[in-house]
Amino acid sequence: MKLKITLIVFCLCVCTCQKDNKATLEYTYATDTSILDCGTTNTKLFEEALLSFENDIVAFYKPFNGQVGNAYKQFITATTNRRATYNDIISDHSKAVFEALKTDKSLWKEGQQGKAYNYSHPIFSCISEHITDEKLGTTYRALLSTNSMSPRMLEYEIQRRVFSLSTDKFFATHVALDLFYGKLHEVDFTKPKADLSGEIIDRKNNPKTEKDPHAGHNH
Repeated sequence: MKLKITLIVFCLCVCTCQKDNKATLEYTYATDTSILDCGTTNTKLFEEALLSFENDIVAFYKPFNGQVGNAYKQFITATTNRRATYNDIISDHSKAVFEALKTDKSLWKEGQQGKAYNYSHPIFSCISEHITDEKLGTTYRALLSTNSMSPRMLEYEIQRRVFSLSTDKFFATHVALDLFYGKLHEVDFTKPKADLSGEIIDRKNNPKTEKDPHAGHNH
């Protein structure tokens, strides 16, 4: 009898914790008007993930006009060169979004270097069906069907279509998941943020920090 009571209490605690985990996220950007028409998954969470990510990169890359298209270009360039500083870019809200994403156990699996995406999750098939570029959509679906999807496989396509990310919200969701939230498992959020955006402003506005193109020449 005591064992049954203990099991019941344990199950209630687990259920309560799971509900609490899902309820902790306060939606700031996602509205009742869906931008990701999937239907088979928690679309609102992924919309919040995308929009919070976009807000972060726009805020971080303010020296580049604060426009989402320019922010995407700077972010993709940084990730391509393996120089993206996630701890400096991410906001507290995106950290909360990341924690909410982690509660979706079907979204993740154990990879060779820790947590990796389970590309069988419905969000990725939804993305594949709605990508604006038809050729890219075909490639995306082929990668999913052959279990070949990885950040490396789409790196070139993302670079080529970087300016389409501001309008193609489905492909942008893939970028937000793969190149941002998927990289956060190993990030040490206890480290202080570096004011890297300020350094960019200084280099842009302070000519003394730039190398003199005439240095070393006699006139």
